[in-house]
Amino acid sequence: MTFTHLPVPTVITVYGATWCGPCTRLKAQLDRLGAVYEVIDVDQNPEVLPGLAAANGASWIVPTVALPDGRVLINPSAAAVTGTSVGADRDTSPAAPVERPTT
Repeated sequence: MTFTHLPVPTVITVYGATWCGPCTRLKAQLDRLGAVYEVIDVDQNPEVLPGLAAANGASWIVPTVALPDGRVLINPSAAAVTGTSVGADRDTSPAAPVERPTT
């Protein structure tokens, strides 16, 4: 997905919140990989919420990651963000509902 609702960043930009467990996990993983990134706290910067909602199908999903190439990743792994081989090919789009067999 291309991120057209907020400015394209010059470094990896993680839109998140302090209360968000997946955001904390992603930042810790990026730190371990030595990735250069910035964090925009959506609670401290509510002006980004309309752009996030537009990029995420009307949802304020965090973490949302904007990449310098214009792509956006929703709740991605650190490998997907940095392009490392472990997990880099993982689909980070929201999962489709799973049909369960009836008994």
